[in-house]
Amino acid sequence: MTGIRSSARQNRPGPPTGRISAAIVETGPESLPDEPVPVPRMVKGGEPSVIPAGGRALTPSVSVRAVGRVSRVTGLIIGIGWVLLLPLGFIGAGGEPIELVQLLTVPWLLPGVLLAVRAPMIGVKIDGSTLKIVSWWRNYDIDCDLIDEILLHHYSGYLNNWGDGDVMGRYVKVLGVESNDRDRYFPATAMTNTVAEAVVPQIARALGVPFTSP
Repeated sequence: MTGIRSSARQNRPGPPTGRISAAIVETGPESLPDEPVPVPRMVKGGEPSVIPAGGRALTPSVSVRAVGRVSRVTGLIIGIGWVLLLPLGFIGAGGEPIELVQLLTVPWLLPGVLLAVRAPMIGVKIDGSTLKIVSWWRNYDIDCDLIDEILLHHYSGYLNNWGDGDVMGRYVKVLGVESNDRDRYFPATAMTNTVAEAVVPQIARALGVPFTSP
């Protein structure tokens, strides 16, 4: 989608020097806070607005928490299914529970446990001057001042083998950002088309940058 720009993008001064990689910091797993603190932020070319810092609603009807809902639900289903499948399959085949423990199944169950624990944390929030994206296994902190445009694209990731022409690609969207003429998308932000159309433009307005959809 590089090369597609809105008129607002063309009339705005160019971004600060540097690459987006320097503005994205990967951190350890963190849950989105339950109690958001409104953070005043000056929208570029407009009046100050209050941005919720906890990933909560920008409007009363739609919550930013809806971003990544497809990933959260899918992660929980896969994680819990992973944890239950091996023990139930073993016992269903006539094995004794004590034998299951003796087989040292913990290493096999660990990925499912981690996925089920991590899935509810996935999401997006604006924290002061930082756009925070909690992904499958890492967090991304993006300096809002280095974001030139908010993007939306068909889902392409683990769940559809990185394709974008299938059913999931048509009905599920992901959030992306453009900075210094580089586009970056985050598959963990997977959301339905309805959520994408309602929430992502709000995020762009909150950041004071243009918004582009496929």
